[in-house]
This record gives sequence, C-alpha cells and structure tokens, in this order.
Amino acid sequence: WVQKKGGSSYNSETICVYISQKREIKVGNKVSGRHGNKGIISKILPRQDIPYLQDGRPVDMVFNPLGVPSRMNVGQLSECSLGLAGSLLDRHYRIAPFDERYEQEASRKLVFFELYQAGKQTANPWVFEPEYPGKSRILDGRMGGPFEEHVIIGKPYILKLIHQVDDKIHRRSSGHYALVTQQPLRGTSKQGGQRVGEIEVWALEGFGVA
Repeated sequence: WVQKKGGSSYNSETICVYISQKREIKVGNKVSGRHGNKGIISKILPRQDIPYLQDGRPVDMVFNPLGVPSRMNVGQLSECSLGLAGSLLDRHYRIAPFDERYEQEASRKLVFFELYQAGKQTANPWVFEPEYPGKSRILDGRMGGPFEEHVIIGKPYILKLIHQVDDKIHRRSSGHYALVTQQPLRGTSKQGGQRVGEIEVWALEGFGVA
C-alpha cells in the first residue's frame, strides 16, 4: 500500500510492503486461549508418544493444570468441555455471562448435560462419566496403559501469538561493553547480551554453562 506524507512540498509517497510468512510451530513459541491462559511450548513429541483418547484419537496439546488456579480463569474449562460436546453433536453454543441470573450453576449444568447427550448419542460412554463429570481417562502413548488420574479433555480455541522464538532468540560470543559497569551492552540492535532471569540462570548452571 502507498502512504502519503502530508505537509511535504514534493508530495512524496512511501511504498510499504508487508510479506506474510508461514512458520511451523516450535519449542519456545507462545500460544494462548481466549481466557488469558497463555503459555510456552516446552516440548513437541512424536505422534506415537502423545497421549490419546479412548477412541484412539491423539491429543494435540497438553496444558499444565497449575495454570488454571493460579490465574483463576475457570472459563477455559467450560469452553474446553463444551467444545468437545459441540464437536460430537455438531452444535454451536453462545453462552451469556453471569449465569447466576438464571439459576445456580447454570453454566455447569449446561456443560454436563451436553456432555451426557454427546456420550449417549455417539455411544461413547467415556465422554461423560458420572463419577468424574467433565473428566475422562486418557491413555499413555508410550506404555499403552491409562494414566492414573482422570483429566479434562476438550476442544478449546487456541491462538498462535506473535511472540515467536525465531524473532526473539539472540546470542553473542563477544562484543561491546558498557564503560561504567563493564557489562555487555543491552539490546539486540547493539549486538548486546541477552538478559536472563534468576531461574534461567539456575537452568543454565544445571546444564554446565557456568
């Protein structure tokens, strides 16, 4: 597109070119749901090692469960379970906020009822287990046996964020130093050092970088 510069006597124009690029997802890339449940991809496993459902379908992504109570965004659990029910029943849902206006625990009752209907109509009893509503057993792709605990499975929306490791990674072996502190300069444009936190320092020391 062409951007015109106002107030110039030469009526100069600047041509801006944007190039789109497809990138495969990598370790270190950042993804997020629609509830602020963001996270970093820490490991990508081969297909045969990934946990799979009782109908044989492998899961695409495994989230750390500690991210739910720490951020207090329990809406992702409802979206996850209702997305599974909607995919099995071929339905779409629009849920209004503040469900307490209708009755107590209205959203939870809706989610469990839709999971029950999905398991009943598709003849998949593992979709809704009365002892563990909203949870199911998944199988270990490495050993073939079920995991010890029931886990929440579903189909939430996952977004790939702009924070990608190809753009953020930086390293230097030698370069300029600050005159006062004698520390490496700051900033990628100045060929400076990469700032790391305390926990990252422990990780580097654990791998022998000391």
